[in-house]
Order: sequence, then C-alpha cells, then structure tokens
Amino acid sequence: MPLVRADGEGYTYAGEWIDGFADRPEMPAQVRVRLARLGERYSPKKLSAAQRDLLASPMAEHDASRQPSAELNGFAANSQEMERAFEDGVYAELSAEQQAWVADPSTHPALAADARYPLTLGQLHLLAGASERQLRHWSDEDLVPSHRAGAHRRYYSAAVARALLLAETSPHQVATLITLRKGGDHGRRLRALIGDVGGRLADVGR
Repeated sequence: MPLVRADGEGYTYAGEWIDGFADRPEMPAQVRVRLARLGERYSPKKLSAAQRDLLASPMAEHDASRQPSAELNGFAANSQEMERAFEDGVYAELSAEQQAWVADPSTHPALAADARYPLTLGQLHLLAGASERQLRHWSDEDLVPSHRAGAHRRYYSAAVARALLLAETSPHQVATLITLRKGGDHGRRLRALIGDVGGRLADVGR
C-alpha cells in the first residue's frame, strides 16, 4: 500500500517516489481508494472527480472503518503545524542548510542515511543540537509540537524547524516565550510591555 513520504507531499509505492496523490487508474482499486483518502487528508483541493467517486464507493466505506495510524495522524497534524511555522516566520529564520535538514533529515551529518519522519527524541536531539531534556520541556510547554506513538513521542518537520530555532535562542528568551504562552497576569504584563516597546520603535523609525 502507498506510504506517505517524509515531506508529507507525496508517497512511495513499490519503491517509486511520487509527488502528490493523484488518481492512477492502472492501479488496483484498493490502492486507488487509499490514494484518494490520502489526497483527501493532505491535499483535498486537488481531489479529482474520479477520486471523489471512489471515496463515496462501498469499498471506501469499508476502508474508512479502519482507524488511521498514529503516524498518519501525525503527518496530518504536521501539515497544519508547518503552515503556522511559515506564518510565524520560523522557517524564514533558518539558514539554507537548516531548511534542507527540515525537508530531509537524512541530510544531517549526525543522522543515518535512511532517517525519515517521524523522528524519535534521540534523532531530534542530534539534529537540533538541544538536549533531550530541553526538547521534552519545550514539548511540554507547547513550543515544539510532538505526537504520541504509544508511550513515545514522535516529531515531524514543524518540530524540527522550531527546535532548530529554539536551540539558538537564549534560555531567558525561551522563558519569556513560555510566560507569554501561559498567559495570566505575568503574560498580560509582558504583552503590554512588548506592545509599548514596539510602538516606541515604530515612532523612532518615522
């Protein structure tokens, strides 16, 4: 069956790397249904009429009764998390080399050539240069997204992007981020101060 690629933008099937999730009429019906379901999950705007028909078929209903794996759920969540990372400017702060590591973790010199998403905590530690204790703390504070696979945490591209940036951030700045995320009186005061400083800087630039 098709396996989602590390970048979440395609799949591998019979050893072939394929971009996107377009229908392939020459494939077995069960595989076509699975491709349609992957397309529905990762690129719903690109679903063809034939794929929509497949998703409405009895075969698709039978396939839908299967629970999605934790890995597939992680890829789906990571798609939204990566969009937020782009919008927040996280990706733009990374070097070209770091961006390459996010796209394909196997290109990092400390990881094996067959390293693929999702990554283990140990692999993220080697890639980002942060300790496993730091990474757990950042995950617990929602600074780095993680996904459970049984008793273990697994990490996708959005986690790598954020961990790389956090690893280059001072502990004091990270503590400030955590305070802002938690809100409350301290978070509210910090937001007020940041807004005041931002306004003063804007006035100076005029």
